[in-house]
Amino acid sequence: MKFYWEINPEDLLKNGNYEKNNLSECAYNLMIMYNKYAEKGKKLQQSINSKNFKKNIEQLLEIEAILSEIQFYLEEINLESADTNNVISQIETEYLVDYYYKIGNADKEGNFFASLLRNKVCKQKQLRFGIFPERVII
Repeated sequence: MKFYWEINPEDLLKNGNYEKNNLSECAYNLMIMYNKYAEKGKKLQQSINSKNFKKNIEQLLEIEAILSEIQFYLEEINLESADTNNVISQIETEYLVDYYYKIGNADKEGNFFASLLRNKVCKQKQLRFGIFPERVII
C-alpha cells in the first residue's frame, strides 16, 4: 500500500479520457496541486519526532485528506471543460467533510493511514461476525 503522497498523480488518470500531452488545464493544475501537497507530506513524514508528533500528524492527516479529494477529481470527474478555479475552490472547501466519510470506509478503499489496519479489520470481522470480505490482503 502506498500513502497518497507516494502516488504519482499521472497514475490517477485512469478513466482513459486523458492523453499525457493533451491534458485539460484543470487536470494539469490539479496534478501540480497534488504534487505540491505530496511533497509537503513526504517532508512532514520525515520530520516527525516526539516533540512535534501531534502537530505534524494533524497536518499529515490534513494533507492526506486534500490528496484523497484531488485523487477523486482526477479519477472520477471529467475535467475537460471544468473551470479550474471552481474545482480548486470546491476541493479546498469540502475536502475535510469528504475525508471523514471516506475514512469511515477505509477498511474497503483508499490509501489512508487507517487503511494500514485494513487486513486486521477484515480478520476481526471474520472472527466476530462471520463476515468474509470480498478481498483480504495477506
